[in-house]
Amino acid sequence: MLIMVILEFTFRFLPVSEPPNRVLPTRDDPIVRYYPNDEWLYSVAWNFVIVNQTRTNNKGWVSDIDYVKDAETPLLAFVGDSFVQAGQLPWRDSCHGRLSTKLDGQIRVYSFGHNAAPLSQYLGYAQYIRDTYSPVGLVIPIIENDFDQSFRHAIKQTRHHMFFAFEEAPNGELVLVPPAVKAYKEPTSWFVALNRWVSQHSSLVRYRTNHVRDRFFPVWDDGTQESQFSPTASATAHPDTVQWARRATDAFLRMLPEKSGLDPARIVFVVDGLRPLHYTEGWEDQLDGSFHGVLRRYFKDQARADGYEVIDMHPVFVDHYRSHKEPFNWTRDKHWNALGHGLCAEQVAQSHVMKQVVTAASPMMGGAR
Repeated sequence: MLIMVILEFTFRFLPVSEPPNRVLPTRDDPIVRYYPNDEWLYSVAWNFVIVNQTRTNNKGWVSDIDYVKDAETPLLAFVGDSFVQAGQLPWRDSCHGRLSTKLDGQIRVYSFGHNAAPLSQYLGYAQYIRDTYSPVGLVIPIIENDFDQSFRHAIKQTRHHMFFAFEEAPNGELVLVPPAVKAYKEPTSWFVALNRWVSQHSSLVRYRTNHVRDRFFPVWDDGTQESQFSPTASATAHPDTVQWARRATDAFLRMLPEKSGLDPARIVFVVDGLRPLHYTEGWEDQLDGSFHGVLRRYFKDQARADGYEVIDMHPVFVDHYRSHKEPFNWTRDKHWNALGHGLCAEQVAQSHVMKQVVTAASPMMGGAR
């Protein structure tokens, strides 16, 4: 017991990751977000290779700027999962943070991201942003795991119950359903209550849960565990998942204009590259027929056919790595590092959607933030 006390005392002086406080969805307010004006420590791996103090603004979104509902300047909104939340690095270094700083006073750049959010949740966010902030442009990064986390049958037993999901109607069509709101239940025994309290407040327990396992498992597996999430896994090995992912893509692209209130020409998708294939020679041979290769290609083709703008980060990453040999993700974390976010910002800044947003801002240069 004395050893445990000493360890707990020691870890309280180390940057052990902290759980964020969430505003959970309700029937009246189905949008999950974080506590307003809150902060928590994000750190990764047994040796804390990433440490960042994450902060939320007045509306509960990870950002250094407060969001204004009725500001006059045009709004470019970012929607996404943990790549938009970007808790791994300071907000100013994120893709949207860089653009917000660069365009301050000309347009507003607001981000709406939550870790693990799938395509279906992006639709919920798009409608929320439409009704609350009236954006003139929308940026949505598309990540490898967005496709197959969108279905109610796949997320029923996970934390994803906080999100909007696709459900199959009797006629076979996919429909969007709100989060499966679950009432918070007080612990039924002192043991359960104590266990919950310790798991949230003990630095030693959080270190064991969130850090030690990273010491033994690589960022990308070798195909032997959850092989459908390996970038080079064969698509033919998971035909059902591929089929569901394609249906999710079709439903998402079909619903997004109405949910966002924007024409497809005002929406740009930033499709992540197939990391870590950029770092190896002959990646082209591994791309065709892989699970993620098939889904990325399908998403890009369908989106472009429907009139959306698509930025493919894969060739951008490949060209940059060939010239500079600098990685785009963290050593022990699959998310973009500052370089990855910087390249994203460069591409979005050159997009047709950005040009439309800047054009809309021209008559009101210097408006309210």
